[in-house]
Amino acid sequence: MPETSRLVGVKIIEDVKHERTHRVLLDRRALKQAISEWVESKLGIAASGAGVSVNIHFETETEGSPAYSVGTCAEVCIIRDLRTVNPAEAVAVQA
Repeated sequence: MPETSRLVGVKIIEDVKHERTHRVLLDRRALKQAISEWVESKLGIAASGAGVSVNIHFETETEGSPAYSVGTCAEVCIIRDLRTVNPAEAVAVQA
């Protein structure tokens, strides 16, 4: 029987017949949130709050000639205003 997640933009579907199948569907907003959290953990920075903006751009990846779609990649750009986020870090950059 299908089950829907309580998370906004995330749908979890579970089918049970002779095997159990789990599918998780993330809409654009949930996918951006997951990517943002993953990048934050890898960089060791907080990508939310005052002085921080996150831009995520999705692009279709293609291969071959003629080109055919093979998936999607995401470009993540985190901009931190050092004067707002960490004034001591901004002084170190200026030196």
